[in-house]
Amino acid sequence: MAVIGIGTTSHASVEDVLAIVAAAKAKMVEDVSKTPSPQPSPQGEREKAAALVAREDGAAGVPSPQRGEGQGEGGLIAALAALNRPALNAVLQEAARRAGLDLILLTLDQLRAAAHLCVTHSEHSMKQYGIPSVAEAAALAGAGPDARLLILRIVGVHATASVAGRP
Repeated sequence: MAVIGIGTTSHASVEDVLAIVAAAKAKMVEDVSKTPSPQPSPQGEREKAAALVAREDGAAGVPSPQRGEGQGEGGLIAALAALNRPALNAVLQEAARRAGLDLILLTLDQLRAAAHLCVTHSEHSMKQYGIPSVAEAAALAGAGPDARLLILRIVGVHATASVAGRP
């Protein structure tokens, strides 16, 4: 299971979050397509990854999944994880709903516990939260113990994203 970690500015909109989620998904597809497959399969991970980019992120009529029941892109990506910031939680909830992902809201202490595994460094994030990357820390904390970064921080408009998963 992979988790997209999101970092946002206070000006982030649902569209900003969906755009950075789409960028992270596209990066995953790019990385999956570069990895040689030992046995090509019509329903393999490469095809699942390609399908997630073709899917519309804003599909109407998709109910918000309950925790643990996210549509999760066929197992490739299961959730969106972010710092619990009440002023932005509604934006994150709507973006997760539209993307068909579970939403994991994390405390700053949970992000700090994963911060030592971050690879990229944002001066803004260090100054405001004391961690090198909110997106990377959220992805790592959201993915759970033994998680590792699959996609380093991607910067968008008012939002950043990273992807982590467990081996």
